[in-house]
Amino acid sequence: MTWIEYDEYLIDEIATAMDLRKPNAIALGAIAESIEDGDGGEVVCDLATGVGKTYLAAGLIEYLARNGVRTVLFVTPGTTIYEKTIANFTPGSAKFVKGGTVEPLLITADNFARGQVGDALHDAAQLKLFVFNVQQLIKPTANTSRKVRADDEFIGDSLYDHLRAAEDLVIIADEHHVYRSSATAFSAAIRDLSPRALVGLTATPDSADLDKVIYRYSLAEADSCCRLSAGRPEGHRDTTRRRRSPSRAPRARLVRVCRSARPRTRDSGSLRRLPDDRRRWSRRRQTRPTPS
Repeated sequence: MTWIEYDEYLIDEIATAMDLRKPNAIALGAIAESIEDGDGGEVVCDLATGVGKTYLAAGLIEYLARNGVRTVLFVTPGTTIYEKTIANFTPGSAKFVKGGTVEPLLITADNFARGQVGDALHDAAQLKLFVFNVQQLIKPTANTSRKVRADDEFIGDSLYDHLRAAEDLVIIADEHHVYRSSATAFSAAIRDLSPRALVGLTATPDSADLDKVIYRYSLAEADSCCRLSAGRPEGHRDTTRRRRSPSRAPRARLVRVCRSARPRTRDSGSLRRLPDDRRRWSRRRQTRPTPS
C-alpha cells in the first residue's frame, strides 16, 4: 500500500522554487520514489561535500509537508552542524533556506519543554521539525540523564516516546555514516524510533551501508561539471554560462537498490545500475496535462 504517492510534478515545482542544483533535484526524486511505501525503509544519498545536502533536506521536508507529513526529525552528529541546521531553518537567519511554502515549527533541545511547544506537538495541522544532535537522543545510563527521555508535563510523556508514537515520523540523518550499525548507541538512538522512513545524507557512506545507497554524485563529477564554483551559495544552481564540450556535460548517477539480493558491480567508483532496472524519474519527461 502506498503511503505517499510519488509526485514528479511536485518535485519539479519544489526544485524550481528552491533553486536546487540538478543533482539535488534528482536525489529528491530518488528519495521520494524510494520512500513512497512508508514501510520503515532506510535509504542513503551519497553527495559530494559542497553540493548542498541542506538544500536537499529542505526540499525533502517541503515535499513531505505538501503530502501531509507533520513530524520530521533532523539528526546531526555534533554541535557545529546542529547549530548550523537550526540557522538553516530559522526565518531571518543569514543561513535560512528560502523557497518553502510550509513553515515548520522548529523544535530543539532548548525549547521543546515549553508549554507553547507542548501544545503544538498535539496539533495535527502543524508541521513539526525536530532538530537534535544524536548525543541528545541516546539512551541514558546510570550516570547520565537525557531530557528528551524524561517525562514532560506539557507533552504527556517523554519527547522520545512522543516521536516513537508518531505515525508519520520521517528521520533525516545528516552525516549518515556516523550512525552506522557498528556505532551501537548512535544507531539505536535513531532506529529505535521506528520511523516511516530513514533518509541518510553523507559524502562518505559506510561500507556496510552501500546496499542502501540510492543516489551518488561524486566530488569528481561535481568538479568536472563546475558545480562548486567559488562565490556561489551552497546548494543553488550555477547560472554562470560556460562553454562545455558534450563530453563534459553534467552527469549524475542513480543507484537503484533492488529488493531482491542481486549482485552489484563497481564502475569508476559508483555502483552500476542493473540492466533490468527502470526508474520513473529517468523516463522521458511527459508534458503536464492542461486542466480542462
